[in-house]
Amino acid sequence: MRNTTYKQEKKHTLVVSGVALFLLLLLFGVFTKATVGVLMKERTARIQREAIEDKIAILEERKIALKHDLRKLETERGVEEEIREKFRVVKEGEQLVILVDEDNEASAIKALPKKRGWFARIFNWF
Repeated sequence: MRNTTYKQEKKHTLVVSGVALFLLLLLFGVFTKATVGVLMKERTARIQREAIEDKIAILEERKIALKHDLRKLETERGVEEEIREKFRVVKEGEQLVILVDEDNEASAIKALPKKRGWFARIFNWF
């Protein structure tokens, strides 16, 4: 039979239960890390999916607009309209009127640098 006492058995049980507890915590840590990794990948994939869906929606809208423009260019009037718009040309006998906004004209004039003489430029340094 065994020659161990109650205290030795209790000590042995505590050591074994401590090792078992350590192994269980280690196993829990491994599973937790794996779970967090999967959740992070899922989140990244979801964000990428939403971005791609947004791009697809934009491309679909562009496709519709391009089809509309293509249908418009299939007619003689559509081709003429596009040429007039892009190159600002007119037929013989027609006149082209370009309206300029006064605010834009004033801001363009203000944006021009003022011409100063060489003495004023040197004086500006001081």
